[in-house]
Amino acid sequence: VGDLTDVGGLLGGIGGGEGGPLGAITGIIGGITGGIGGGEGGPLGSITDIIGGITGGIGGGEGGPLGSITDIIGGITGGIGGGEGGPLGAITGIIGGFTGGDLGNNPVTGVIQSGIDVLQGVESLKTDIINTGISTVGGAIGSVLPGVHPVTDLTNLGTLTFETSRDTVNGTLEAISDLAGADIGGLPFLTVCGH
Repeated sequence: VGDLTDVGGLLGGIGGGEGGPLGAITGIIGGITGGIGGGEGGPLGSITDIIGGITGGIGGGEGGPLGSITDIIGGITGGIGGGEGGPLGAITGIIGGFTGGDLGNNPVTGVIQSGIDVLQGVESLKTDIINTGISTVGGAIGSVLPGVHPVTDLTNLGTLTFETSRDTVNGTLEAISDLAGADIGGLPFLTVCGH
């Protein structure tokens, strides 16, 4: 048992503690690596400083190599969104010249709007004729059978149904008209759709 205890003395501070055989090795390695994470006095500290000096503001900041590139790209693209001085500004101006600002004078939307106006007029006329017919028939039946309330109610319901139908049709035509004349990003809707 005593010999086994002496093995503990041999191993001593095998983890690198004072007086053990690995203590000296740990000390040497620690001296070589120093601040291996780039800290003061270690070999990587100098390398870190050199790399930092080369890359500078790598994100395009002041003094870094990408700062100049960022400035050059900014100069080339200018106001890329179509702003003053950028290449898309000229294109935006040309498109604006073709489409004009007054969509009512645009031949395509003008024809569409004229057609929609005619359809709305026809729909309103049709509704008026149908409602007049319903009212005439309902009035005739109501005069023959004055005590029959459902006839009057059905007459009112019939005219209301056709009024709603006319409003629905005219509303849909109005929406089409608005869409045909819509201005999407400086372009009329029909131009954007390829028509």
